[in-house]
Amino acid sequence: MFDEIEQVDGYVYNPYAAKVNGEWVEGETSLKYLIRKYGEFKTVDELITNAESDGFKKFFEYLKNKGILN
Repeated sequence: MFDEIEQVDGYVYNPYAAKVNGEWVEGETSLKYLIRKYGEFKTVDELITNAESDGFKKFFEYLKNKGILN
């Protein structure tokens, strides 16, 4: 599922990588981590439902809204 995401040196852009002083900051997320943690899911909606944090939920919604994951 994550093959569609553009990656550089094993990391993908994440606009919700961390929250600092109540504001989301962008950064990168390890592709290996995404595959290990979420590789079992077949749809982006499953990813959103099973996200382990608000940041990952927002990240998956971002990928869905941008048409990167369907």
